[in-house]
Amino acid sequence: MKKLFTALLVAGAMLFTMQANAQIIADGGVLLYNLNRHQDSVDPWNNPTSGLYAGASYNYDLPFLKGLSVLPGAYLYYSSKTQMSDFSFYPLLFNTEATHKESGLLIPVMASYRHSSSSDSSVFLNFGPTFQLSFFSTTKGDTSDDVTNHFKNGDFKRCDLLLGGNIGAVLFEHYLLNISIHKGLLNAAGSNYKNTDIRYKRALVAFGVGYIF
Repeated sequence: MKKLFTALLVAGAMLFTMQANAQIIADGGVLLYNLNRHQDSVDPWNNPTSGLYAGASYNYDLPFLKGLSVLPGAYLYYSSKTQMSDFSFYPLLFNTEATHKESGLLIPVMASYRHSSSSDSSVFLNFGPTFQLSFFSTTKGDTSDDVTNHFKNGDFKRCDLLLGGNIGAVLFEHYLLNISIHKGLLNAAGSNYKNTDIRYKRALVAFGVGYIF
C-alpha cells in the first residue's frame, strides 16, 4: 500500500511538471459514507454515516484527444452518525445510543472526458482509482466517557483503494456540479476478523459543487 501511495504522488508530480497552466478545481459537498459488512452465512449489513468533504484537483489536458484529461487531487472528509448501538462491531451495550465518527484523506487520480455543449458550458465523466487514508474512526456511547478507536481495536484497516467516478456539468466556464460514487476494492476488516469469513467493503456517494480557476 505504501508503494501504491508513493506511485500516485510521483505520477502527480510528473503531470504537474508537464503542464504548468493546468486548471485548479476546488470543490466540496455532502457525502454518504458506508462500511458494508459481508459474511457468507448472513445477509449483507450496512449502515451509512453522513458528512462533508472538501479539496482540490488539477485538470491536465492530454494532447492526443480533445476533451481528455487527467485529474489528480486531494480531499478531506468527515462523517458521523448517532443512533442505537446495534452495530455488531461496536464493543458497546445494545440499546444504548452511540456516536460514530470518521475522518480521512481521499487521493483520486481520475481520467476525465469533457464534452462542450456550448461556448461556456460542458458535461464531463471521470473514472479511476482513489487511495484512502483514514485519520481516525471512533465510537462513543452515551453511558460512558470511553471512546473506542476502531483502528487500534483491530476493527478496520486504515487504508483502502477505491474505484469509481463522477459525472457532472460545468456552467458558465467556472461553476461545477457533480455526483460521485466510489466502492472499495480491498477488504477493510481489521485483525479482529482474521481467519473469519467476515469482510468489510467501503463505499461512498457524494454530491458536490465547485469552482474552476
